[in-house]
Amino acid sequence: MRTRLICSYGEVPEYWFLSILVLSFVSGVIALEVWPTHTPWWSLLLILSINGVFLVPVAIMVATSNVALHTGVLFQLLAGVIYAGNPQAQIIMQAFATNFQSQADNYIADQKLAHYAKLPPRAVFRSQIIAVFINCFLFIAMLNWMVGNFNRGTLCTWDNEQRFVCAVAVAYVRCHGEKTGLNDADVHSTPRQCSMVSACLEILQIVLIFRLLVSATCSSCTLSSPGAF
Repeated sequence: MRTRLICSYGEVPEYWFLSILVLSFVSGVIALEVWPTHTPWWSLLLILSINGVFLVPVAIMVATSNVALHTGVLFQLLAGVIYAGNPQAQIIMQAFATNFQSQADNYIADQKLAHYAKLPPRAVFRSQIIAVFINCFLFIAMLNWMVGNFNRGTLCTWDNEQRFVCAVAVAYVRCHGEKTGLNDADVHSTPRQCSMVSACLEILQIVLIFRLLVSATCSSCTLSSPGAF
């Protein structure tokens, strides 16, 4: 019944998504080249190509089961191999990669809620774009103020009196620092155990995605059959 009601609204045009993709890619290239990030711009092409493979299956999984397969570990390994000895590039690549998938997952989750609430998909898309655009400036302004003024500039430091040490951010940086110090390329090429574990994890993820596609296809066939509603 919800599907029949939501079909009365127009779908979001494909060129809206393509416009956001092109604008985001150009903005990312400019940011990598203008600021001293020590990260080549073609890193975004690698991120787009890899995430493009996992995006649709993972989005289907999020929409149907509200469970996502994150590619954070995969990009940590790739960044450690490609940018061995360059922790800044590793962190930037990881940030771009994880945000690419998280933004897609959040959009799918919001569209799922909008489907249940019978809200127009285009209205949800516009509201998300406006909210993200405004939030970018508000978040950066708030973060810069907090780093310089909160608790006398001790935010994210171990001597903060209220224990706001930014544990997640510290662990994020430490993970890439350890990979840089251990030289990730040597770590995963010398011991056979590490390479076997990484290969098994990748194979398992591919198998799970294949099963997801098969189950999604069967579900769509069931919904399209007569009497589904």
